[in-house]
Amino acid sequence: MKVAIVSAMSIELEHILHQYQLETMGNKNQQLFYQFTVGEFEFTLATTGIGKVNAAIHCQQLIHQYQPDVMVNIGIAGGIASDVQLYDIIIGSHVTHHDVRLSQMKNTFPFQEQFKANQPLYDFIKQQLPDAIPSGIASGESFITDTASHHRIQHELNCTAVDMEASALAQTCFINHVPFISIKCLSDLANSDATTAYRINEQEACTRLGKAVCSVLDQLT
Repeated sequence: MKVAIVSAMSIELEHILHQYQLETMGNKNQQLFYQFTVGEFEFTLATTGIGKVNAAIHCQQLIHQYQPDVMVNIGIAGGIASDVQLYDIIIGSHVTHHDVRLSQMKNTFPFQEQFKANQPLYDFIKQQLPDAIPSGIASGESFITDTASHHRIQHELNCTAVDMEASALAQTCFINHVPFISIKCLSDLANSDATTAYRINEQEACTRLGKAVCSVLDQLT
């Protein structure tokens, strides 16, 4: 089985890359990719760059070149629910755009208000990460730092976390019939302190994310 693991930034892949013997590494269109094998699973890890446009472009290229059977998006994100804390792991039950009207998503191609996680992937990862929070993730072309946006996204879209890539990746996978899921670790709480918190917590959040992902991969051997 071919598995693609995709992040926006290389720091989000670092912990995983240090745990496995890499067979291939390279650079395509200024984005990094790596490959290794675990048992019968062939992994391609790649970065897309930050933002939905970059994510969609590089996701489509990855699908065309490597033809993955499943795609897993990993990365750090902002928490927007009142009951989440820094470094919580979020398993995306669904992802959506927070900067596109719901009516537009529903009435224009691909006619989806949200993109649901692949159910077998979702069930397997939840089983391996029992302390993780299953919830929605919303994406947009902005880093959320204001209370108004924070509350709007939480209440209108039923999401716990925000990022800048997951919905674009999910939409691209949906169109290409590639099973998809997203796993995030919270680096900030998407409030007025988010920029500072992100800088302080980025490395630790990426490390915890990597450990969580590796604990899932270890069950494949």
